Amino acid sequence: MKRIIGLALSLVLVGGVAYALTSDDVSELERIRVRAQVIQMLNAGLSADVAAADAAAIDEAARLIENITDLYLSTPSSPPRRTAFLTLDDTSALERIRVRAQVIQNMSARLSDDVSGEDAVALTEAAARIEGMATGYLAPSPSPEPTPTPPPPGDVVRIAAAGDIATGGDGDTKTSDLVRALSPDQVYTLGDNVYPEGTGTVAPFEALYAPTWGRFASLTFPTVGNHDYYGGGPGGYLAYFGRPLQYSHVAGNWLIVHLDSQGPSATALIFLRSTLEADDHLCEMVLWHHPRYSSGDHGNDAKQSDIWDESVAQGVDVVLNGHDHNYERFAPKGGTREFVVGTGGVDTRGFSSPEPGSEIRLTGNDNWGVIDMDLAAVGYTWEFRRATGGIGTVADSGAEACHA
Repeated sequence: MKRIIGLALSLVLVGGVAYALTSDDVSELERIRVRAQVIQMLNAGLSADVAAADAAAIDEAARLIENITDLYLSTPSSPPRRTAFLTLDDTSALERIRVRAQVIQNMSARLSDDVSGEDAVALTEAAARIEGMATGYLAPSPSPEPTPTPPPPGDVVRIAAAGDIATGGDGDTKTSDLVRALSPDQVYTLGDNVYPEGTGTVAPFEALYAPTWGRFASLTFPTVGNHDYYGGGPGGYLAYFGRPLQYSHVAGNWLIVHLDSQGPSATALIFLRSTLEADDHLCEMVLWHHPRYSSGDHGNDAKQSDIWDESVAQGVDVVLNGHDHNYERFAPKGGTREFVVGTGGVDTRGFSSPEPGSEIRLTGNDNWGVIDMDLAAVGYTWEFRRATGGIGTVADSGAEACHA
């Protein structure tokens, strides 16, 4: 297995476009790949009480790590390596990897004296990453709600979306009443579905989200946020919604992709890239929680640079985010328009200095609301509606054609 030492920058060619990884990304991925060797070496010296199937799973996990990092660590003179993991449709195999990741963690607690503590830590970290990657493809079972039926191709699909939603206060009651009045075909959440934290259990989702936005469970396609993770990880989110942290679906003539921006950025990028490369829809929308650009309190999030740049490079038309508790619309950047809609029910916040490209900024507690969009065959319309009763009050609107 080759090692790349002191590499400051690596380029990956995506659809003919050079995509740059930062030196931090390269260092992190290289560390994981080198540690894959530790797993493989340990595989040859497992104690008798470790089953052969577990040994095989460890070796499989090591190869998976190596293949994924090879995708990112290829040099300009060496084309990126594509692996089966990127297009794998065998959920049973992924489930096996996720379960076997626990074996690696268990082994790290009883390694022999000739294995350093650093290697033991690396094994545990590798297991967590494998489990995270597999989780991005696997929905928990059973699903608590029926899967929404997508509208037939060619139909205009009406969606309602917002993030930063359920606190048990007035805001999420008002926005959910607005969603009900609009009667959309699909409902998208943009992360932070409950506050202050998900706790790793379904309890806050059942207590806070279910009475309001939970009324549209059969229409809902959720996105995970940082508060859904807080207090114990995303287990409660996964169990309540019955959908994986990262997935895609079709709405009429649109591809819709949901990403986990709280987890490892490399995992989100792998999923986004493989999904978009396999898609031929003219119109595409990507949803994640933390905005790449924002004039709000949280501001720009450089961690999201990879998935933003990939979205632009592959011709995504719309990105929907939450996180900052306000509404902001940006002019298209490279053809991709970003909306921040963190107005689902949590108390809203103000703005700092406007970011370049910011076209409209709305805040104030009278500004709870949702974005109401019609996704048509070759374009889309939007209206940001304040939750003022009935079908609300339109505070921003527009239309845009999809771009190739």
